[in-house]
Amino acid sequence: MSRQLAIYNLYPTVRFATESSAVDDDGNEVTVDADLIATEVTRLQLADYENLRIVKYPSWGDFADAIYWEKKGDNSKMTAWVAACQKVKSDLPKPG
Repeated sequence: MSRQLAIYNLYPTVRFATESSAVDDDGNEVTVDADLIATEVTRLQLADYENLRIVKYPSWGDFADAIYWEKKGDNSKMTAWVAACQKVKSDLPKPG
């Protein structure tokens, strides 16, 4: 995740930012806190990861159907549902 986005989020007066500097509307350099920036970058990464995973996981309806068929003696849908969840976890591992 870009440090630039983190800077824009934390310093609303910044109108131009690079990975290492920021300037406000009047052209004045804005001093940024590296620790705050690092924390915001981590927050953004986690939010991005969570949003990506949410849309990739199989539905709860599919899970309910898998439970039903598992109770009827057919484990194939539950096996497929768990495999789909594992694929999401391996394709989009938790950052940090």
